[in-house]
Parts: sequence; C-alpha cells; structure tokens
Amino acid sequence: GAEKRLLLAGNFHESFKLFQTLARCYDRQERWEAALVLYRKALQRRPRDHRVKAEMARAYMRVGKEDLAVKLFCEALVGAPKLRSFIDSKKVRTKVVDKLVARARRLSESERHVDAAAHLKVAVALDAKPELFLEVGNAYLHANDVKDAARAFALAIREKPSLIDEIRRPSIRVAAGRELFDRGVDAYKEGVYD
Repeated sequence: GAEKRLLLAGNFHESFKLFQTLARCYDRQERWEAALVLYRKALQRRPRDHRVKAEMARAYMRVGKEDLAVKLFCEALVGAPKLRSFIDSKKVRTKVVDKLVARARRLSESERHVDAAAHLKVAVALDAKPELFLEVGNAYLHANDVKDAARAFALAIREKPSLIDEIRRPSIRVAAGRELFDRGVDAYKEGVYD
C-alpha cells in the first residue's frame, strides 16, 4: 500500500524526500537493487547528503559491491563522522580506514593538511590506533594547529608511550605532556583514578 502510493506520488513530484523514503522502504524489504536506484535519484537531487550516501553504501554491501560501499562510506564519513555506525562489517571498516589514510597522505603531499587531518580523524574514530593519532598530530602540525596537534600526540603517547620518540620538536613534546597532565588532573577530579 505505502509503496504504491509513493510510486504514484513519484510520477507527479520527483523530490529528494520521496526518493529517500521509497529507497528506505525497499531497503527494509531487502530489495536492495531497487533501493540503490532510488538512492541514486535522491543523490542527484542532493549530491552532498551524507546520510543517503551511508545508506546507499550499506545497500551496496548487501549486494556484494564492497568497493563501491567503501568509496561511499569514505565520502559520507568525512562529512559526517557520526554515521560510522552504518558500517557493520569489520572487513569493510578496515578497508575504509586504509582508504581514508591513503587519501590523507595524498592530501598532505599536496599541502592540504587540514583536509588530511579531517580524513585521519575519521580513520581514528573507526580504529583508534596510536599510530593514526600520531599521523593526525603531524597533519595538524603541518597545518600550524599546535593545540590540536598536541592533543592528538597526547592520545598517541597515552596508548603507546614509545611514540614519544617520533615527536621531533621539543615544544610539541612539552605541549603533548601538558595535555596529558591536564587530562590526568581532570580524570582525578572526576574520580577516574586509573
């Protein structure tokens, strides 16, 4: 019933909301190919809608098109990191992290350090490896954002103290140490003793 009414409405008014709603309807019925057609139409209306990209990526996963899913997840998550819950496969999550890190490195090479840091922050949200925090810190450092660099370095050092040797600038080491100290004091005040 609802599907027929939506399809009829689509003949008269091709709106983003209509395509998105109908795609979700097909998605719930596990008719992913039909959902993908409608997600594409929705994206034609709003090419920057991150939620539709994440939903479409999940549908691509259901039909076994993992590479397309990874590409769309990367685009969606850089714009809206909270959508990471849409990735329910560890394998796909790992591929997304690898692709984000590779993209961040290319952005750094072309001196787009702020964009590189944004990609790395999403990678860290998906997989909080200390080495990724270190890369985030370096990207912020190249972008002359010392405060965020120190914060990222502090997180890397907290998880893996040997990474302190990777931080070359003494002033950044001090800033990272100060960040760790402040976090420790805040945790102590909140009763989080470990």
